[in-house]
Amino acid sequence: MAVVEFDRQNKKDMYLAQDCKIVGNLKSSGNIVIDGEIEGTIDTQGDFIVGRQGKVCADIKAENVYVHGEIHGNISVANLLEITSTGVIYGDINAKLLKIEQGGRFCGKSMDWKTVEEKTSENTSGDDTPELKPIVYNRLPDTKLSLKKQSS
Repeated sequence: MAVVEFDRQNKKDMYLAQDCKIVGNLKSSGNIVIDGEIEGTIDTQGDFIVGRQGKVCADIKAENVYVHGEIHGNISVANLLEITSTGVIYGDINAKLLKIEQGGRFCGKSMDWKTVEEKTSENTSGDDTPELKPIVYNRLPDTKLSLKKQSS
């Protein structure tokens, strides 16, 4: 699990406590930590962190996103999107790097950042919808399995 430093002295950082709710659009140049509820759109140049009790119903654009709680909405991440063992995402994601811990849940489509950039630069027809590719997740351990022939 990623540990993200939250500097309460940094005036650019924002924290939404557990019993608080925001409805609307949020734009920031710092980090945002959500332990409460938020509905709308979120655009930050920093990290976006959803705590275990956090519930987000919004489209999100951020440098990095760490999900310990629940998100309903589409997410565009410049670098890392991490879904922890308690995290849940319902929506489409566009991220350079994707990490899903065991127990984390994701329901939606994932677009590879490189594929999106290539499709956008190659596109001359005016249709800027990138090709979607499925995520293949291997749950087998890294050890090699060997099958032994049993004698009758």
